[in-house]
Amino acid sequence: MGAQWKHAGRVENAAKRGAVLGKFVKEIMVAAKIGDPNPENNSRLRAAVEAAKKSSVPRDTIERAIKKGFRSA
Repeated sequence: MGAQWKHAGRVENAAKRGAVLGKFVKEIMVAAKIGDPNPENNSRLRAAVEAAKKSSVPRDTIERAIKKGFRSA
């Protein structure tokens, strides 16, 4: 097994992780758009942020999604 096999596995894993992150970001954006951009006051946003944190989504990605969702409202 050569290096190309390792690279193929990394590419597949990165694609799967990107899809998961995308789903969390979309849910956070929708939750911020519907209600208050503060997770303390918005239960749907709080649940989405907690789920994203459990799935190891970076904090700055979460913050950008909240800002982007609130701005487009």
